[in-house]
Amino acid sequence: MPSPTSTETPVSTLAPDVARVRLFKTLKTNDNCKLPCWWGVIPGKSTGKDIHSVFAPFKAIGSEESASPTEGGAFEFFPMVIDNFNIALSLSYRFPENNGPDNSIGIIEVRIKQIKGDRYAAYSDVFSQLSLQNILSAYGPPGNVGIEADLHRFELNAPTFFYFYLSYPDKGIYIRYTTLDPEIVGNKVKSCPTEAYVELWLTPPDKNNTNMKLLTDMNMEWGYSRPSLLDAAQMSIEQFYEKFKSQPAQCLTTPRSVWTP
Repeated sequence: MPSPTSTETPVSTLAPDVARVRLFKTLKTNDNCKLPCWWGVIPGKSTGKDIHSVFAPFKAIGSEESASPTEGGAFEFFPMVIDNFNIALSLSYRFPENNGPDNSIGIIEVRIKQIKGDRYAAYSDVFSQLSLQNILSAYGPPGNVGIEADLHRFELNAPTFFYFYLSYPDKGIYIRYTTLDPEIVGNKVKSCPTEAYVELWLTPPDKNNTNMKLLTDMNMEWGYSRPSLLDAAQMSIEQFYEKFKSQPAQCLTTPRSVWTP
């Protein structure tokens, strides 16, 4: 007798309207799953099959890049209007090198952007749980905070940016907040995180910085050196934590000379 072959149960695809409602709700709640878990997928534990089963129902409003059994895959959700919010969401994942038989995911990259006209806008109420204040309140002081102004001083018509990089290696959480066109007054540069959009990189908890290769493979900017928070803003990580945890509308001011020597 031939051996029975195993077959995978197909995942049902949601109708577009139902998928948008589900996506909207899940963005707001993250399915009550604490980072680095994303929608029930946990780096270091979940497999490519697990992540496919979570996102496949949304195929009517997005697309899936063919997943490589050794590298990873991606999901892209078309810019869509959900409750008057125009949102773009993309997710990529990779497996670590020499992954072993479990084939668990090493890193997940999530980019969530609200779109207004032809520009990205600040995070909306849809995903306000990822605001700087709420992240600090939920996960405590970061292990490291990096900041950077990209002022394009030789390209007068180019957009300018200000970045906040937050690292929680022991929790496997890495976040970047990006503000467009930070305010430049005289010799000062001012940026307000409440006006940022947010991107996440989620890994297994890491106490020895072994995930840095995965981070830089996904986004090389995590490997760049930057002025310390103390040098650029005369502020310690603890002071940064207290300032932005307690008063969300706070802004950060740095000398322009730090970014345009």
